[in-house]
Amino acid sequence: MAAPETSRWPARILLLDDEPALSRLMAVLLARAGYMVDTAGDGEEGWAALNVRPYDLLMTDNDMPRLTGLELVRRLRTSGIALPIIMVSGSEHVRALAEDGVLRLNAVMLKPFNPAELIAQVERACPARPRVL
Repeated sequence: MAAPETSRWPARILLLDDEPALSRLMAVLLARAGYMVDTAGDGEEGWAALNVRPYDLLMTDNDMPRLTGLELVRRLRTSGIALPIIMVSGSEHVRALAEDGVLRLNAVMLKPFNPAELIAQVERACPARPRVL
């Protein structure tokens, strides 16, 4: 698996969510902020995408079919991949994951969130800055 390219402009984000409407909305918001965004519907699709292309940031829902966001993050970390990660969930219990030193999450966002919060969290977590539009 390739390491993230921090010098690429704009930053490329992999967004995983099994709710198509929310995924499309977040992708549009991030694209308008100048990021390149690829989407996948679950952790298995995300894992496949991560093995094909380098990303600067992973944003993943936790509760997904086939492979949850948490399972995907564990797979990444046991593989030695230090990719920045924002976990998104509708469940309050996910907040505790932010304290897990093994997972090394950059942020945990609870649904629903506002667009400004989304962009602010991505700007903090993403090592490459987006191109100014």
